[in-house]
Amino acid sequence: MFDFTRSLPWYVVYSKPSQEVRAEIELAYQGFSVYFPKISEAKRARGQWIWQIRPMFPRYLFVQPEHAEQSIAPVKSTRGVSHLVRLGTTLVACPETLIESIRNAEAQLNGQGIAPCVAVGETIEIVEGPFQGLISRVVSATEDRVSILLEVLGKLQSLDFPIELCRKV
Repeated sequence: MFDFTRSLPWYVVYSKPSQEVRAEIELAYQGFSVYFPKISEAKRARGQWIWQIRPMFPRYLFVQPEHAEQSIAPVKSTRGVSHLVRLGTTLVACPETLIESIRNAEAQLNGQGIAPCVAVGETIEIVEGPFQGLISRVVSATEDRVSILLEVLGKLQSLDFPIELCRKV
């Protein structure tokens, strides 16, 4: 008899190259609970910063049956899926606590990004480019740019940086 107080295991799925999303959709369509951890990051493309969403673990997804009677066998023949991860002949099953830890890490990484709003007087650090590591106070700020004062060749200069290059300290 099935113990309803115990949650069902999450199994690790290895997808075909660049087909994680297809596997996620197909598995969800079959009635499985699917977890595909993703993170967003700022990338520079053609001189502009764009936010890009990428897999936290490329080619890996987690799948859980909706109920105890649901067979995991159809997963291996699902479009986008290469195979279920095994340790010898045993399927790798993740406990709910591990999935929750990954969810928390995903939320923290996605929420940890660059602050959308920086106020005048706050201390920031430049995180990329020739001024990387520079720490200064903000003298003016808009939604997408910050200005700081920096002494350059003996003169105080105002320098503007895209908000994506700055991190609150």
